[in-house]
Amino acid sequence: MVVTTNLDPRSKKQVERMSSFDAYVNETNPTSMSELDAYLEEKILPNTVDFDILTWWKEN
Repeated sequence: MVVTTNLDPRSKKQVERMSSFDAYVNETNPTSMSELDAYLEEKILPNTVDFDILTWWKEN
């Protein structure tokens, strides 16, 4: 809830813009998962003898 009583017109516009921005952020990023959480959710690569770390690094 935004309270805009006794604000000058410029402040009201700023509050409206920030409310619009907050709505946009919530739309585009509904699950505010941190970069660390996203990393920890990734699948683990299978353990193989012929795994080439340089090739994997180049592709990722």
